[in-house]
Amino acid sequence: MPAALGATQDVESKWTLIDESCLDGKYPLESRLNGHQGTTFLQFRIAGDGSVKSIRIEKSSGHRELDLTAQRKLAMCRFKALADVTADSESEWMPMRYKWSLQ
Repeated sequence: MPAALGATQDVESKWTLIDESCLDGKYPLESRLNGHQGTTFLQFRIAGDGSVKSIRIEKSSGHRELDLTAQRKLAMCRFKALADVTADSESEWMPMRYKWSLQ
């Protein structure tokens, strides 16, 4: 039974995602074995250097391991500024959704 992780992000127009590997990845083994599915809704901020500075869970998938994995994946994202951004600037809170599905 294959497991799927899909992520969508709506980033302000002044940022572009450099590496999309943070949007997909391995389904947590324990969650897959237990048949856990759901969607983790996150909010995040981008620091001036393009790293993810802050992450918060807006709505849980209902499964702790899926939520923690989504947070870890999002923390790996790196962005490039498309507009003038200083190193000490920070973006507004932006949404990211990780959908966990066993198919």
